[in-house]
Amino acid sequence: MLRTFEQRSRHCREAKERIADAAVKLVSPGMTLLIDSGTTCWHFAARLKSIAPLRVVTSALAAVETLGGTPGIELNLVGGCFRIENLDFIGPLALDNLRAFHADIAFLGCDSLIPGRGAFAEDVNSAAVGREMARCAERTVILCDRSKFRRGGCHRLFAPEEIDTVVTDGPAAELSGEPFKVIFPRAGSRAMKKNSGSKE
Repeated sequence: MLRTFEQRSRHCREAKERIADAAVKLVSPGMTLLIDSGTTCWHFAARLKSIAPLRVVTSALAAVETLGGTPGIELNLVGGCFRIENLDFIGPLALDNLRAFHADIAFLGCDSLIPGRGAFAEDVNSAAVGREMARCAERTVILCDRSKFRRGGCHRLFAPEEIDTVVTDGPAAELSGEPFKVIFPRAGSRAMKKNSGSKE
């Protein structure tokens, strides 16, 4: 049975909030950000209210509802075919509209992160939107809690070398040999640790 967006947002909520706290440290005023419709990305979007000016481009209705009316944040919703279960927009129109933007960072979720294989999505439409967002951005950042490591996923979003940074909720020894940076909050603080991934 499909879970609603609200139900998914409550799953591993503490981990998602820790990831959001760490990820927002990558954002500086004046940036243009692409944000997809994952629930961890929604927690992240809520933390952008104190950073301005920003331009945010998203496929997520929940992110627009969260950030709408925030002074200094320009919001762009890509449009397309609406999915009620994800509260997002997909399809050819969404992909075409994304190509009109160039962003500093794309913040994306995934359904699975498999060491040596990369990030995966459970459905082809989410994968298409995620890949297009990454093509339109200088950097690709994956927000992924550790419950998704090695979990199954049908459609590959990115090979490991296509990812710049993974932000997760704690130490991730299984990702130590990957080519991307891994960022996680230290226990009891909002500081971050990084692995020795090759990307700067």
